[in-house]
Amino acid sequence: MQGGYSPCANCPNGDGNADPLFVSQPPIGLGITGNLRLQACSPAIDAGDNGANTTSEDLAGNPRVVDASGSATVDMGAYEFQGMRPNPAPVCQNITAQLGPDNTVTVLASELNDGSTGCGPLSFLIDGQASLSFDCGGLGQHTATLTVTDAFGNQSTCNATMTVADDDNPCCAAPEASCKPFTAVLNAGGSATLTAGDVDGGSTYECGLQSMTVSPNTFSCADAGPQTVTLTVTDINNESSSCNAQVTVKDETPPTARCRNRTVELNAGGSATLTAGDVDGGSADACGIGGRTLSQTAFSCADLLGPRPVTLTVTDANNNTASCTASVWVRDDLFGACPDPCPNDPDDDIDGDGICGDVDNCPADFNPGQEDLDQDGLGLACDPEVCINTAVDGLNAYVNGLSISSSIKRAITRRLGLAASKFCSGYSTGSVISSLDYVVSYVQYQSGSGIPVDAADYILAQVNGLIGALNAGVVVCCPVPAFMPANPGPAAGQAEAALQLDANPNPFREEVTIRFYLPEAGPAALEAFNLNGQRVTTLHSGYLDAGFQRFSWNGSGEGGQRLSGGVYLIRLQAESGTLTQKVSLMR
Repeated sequence: MQGGYSPCANCPNGDGNADPLFVSQPPIGLGITGNLRLQACSPAIDAGDNGANTTSEDLAGNPRVVDASGSATVDMGAYEFQGMRPNPAPVCQNITAQLGPDNTVTVLASELNDGSTGCGPLSFLIDGQASLSFDCGGLGQHTATLTVTDAFGNQSTCNATMTVADDDNPCCAAPEASCKPFTAVLNAGGSATLTAGDVDGGSTYECGLQSMTVSPNTFSCADAGPQTVTLTVTDINNESSSCNAQVTVKDETPPTARCRNRTVELNAGGSATLTAGDVDGGSADACGIGGRTLSQTAFSCADLLGPRPVTLTVTDANNNTASCTASVWVRDDLFGACPDPCPNDPDDDIDGDGICGDVDNCPADFNPGQEDLDQDGLGLACDPEVCINTAVDGLNAYVNGLSISSSIKRAITRRLGLAASKFCSGYSTGSVISSLDYVVSYVQYQSGSGIPVDAADYILAQVNGLIGALNAGVVVCCPVPAFMPANPGPAAGQAEAALQLDANPNPFREEVTIRFYLPEAGPAALEAFNLNGQRVTTLHSGYLDAGFQRFSWNGSGEGGQRLSGGVYLIRLQAESGTLTQKVSLMR
């Protein structure tokens, strides 16, 4: 063996595993001879002398190893390089260093070591130095890098936290907690979580903050109202200070109101009652329901027609409220305690929309709003096709009846007329809507200045309804109505014409002119009804000649009282049939 090393002569107990000698596989001391290799940290690794290796073969006739350059024969025998030595395995520990009486402290690199391993002896550096020194200006936490170097110059690193503290407080004052009030709002699930920062009112901790906590820090519905919490501030010297803060716990989440529709039967006295619980469909709140109220609990014969909307208001335990609306259907099927709500209509309100069938513009289709965009007497519910001519003519008549400047009237009516003309001339729907969009923008601009707000709202509703009908593809072009003469009196061939009814302007403010044509002489009645089917006034009842007739209505009731604004129905009954026209009274 080169270098005078013997595999076992100097091995303890004859075992070749003693460093820096040889390791045998298995150990020679067990009496079994195996291949020898150097231990990982052996100083003999790569320590052989190549000067004597001048032959290309060893004694056994094996080729000697050639170095990387190929220029020399290298064979160190047992001292051959056995591979890279392992780098040291660093292990760091966090430490706290206390300032001394002179308000300084020195931290050695080795103090951060916590059992690092490697080919020794090991040496240590902290941030590249053997030690670091601190004074009052260094109080607090520092992150340092420990560099571990083994006997062969291999290095590895790990990080540690150094806390420079001053338990005797010669450098800094003890912490002082400062609190402020806070409002904690419960979430939809009825809980709230508080952080220390929520109630910290500017606490001080000159020596550095270790922790800041608040207790209690969670709240539920049961905690609604004022609560007292404690804020605790602890510095790096483990000195603490506390203060109390008032936390107001609030529940600002409204309950969820859920309604269900109900049907009630009037009793023999013509009355019925409902409770809020009858209409509640499962209202809920995380903090509990405190109460329920119903906008209408008593019902009578006056409520027979159509569904009655009732509002359920739900209040939670902390006085937050929410509402929903239910439909209540009132019936008189058991006792017949009420007079006929529709005396002129044997089928009453067959579609259940609250309007008697004899004045309902769609008696078999639910349409409580009586929407009739083209004002042809048939509601949209049963007459989905909208005649753009009559819709535009009726709206233009309304605009011309307003007390606004003539220039504004022209700007609106001309653009509306252009839209109708485009549609009837085969222009694209987009082109027609473009003309109507101009009207919408213009009226919105003039609303409240050039046009009264309520009038502007009516115009916008009609134009937007026409745009919606165009997009739905239900608009048609109709012939201009033949019912236009200004003077009454039958013309040639009118005796054979059908019964006709018209009202203009519509909507109206002061007065509406009602014109109708009777194909034959006889008794006729012209009456006005509200949407509940109740007659409000009779404009004429008696004999009339055949031909055109004209009456005016100023929006007054039977006794001359001023009626409120809204939709009314003008009904003409004659020998040849019955016609109904919806009119809007603007107040």
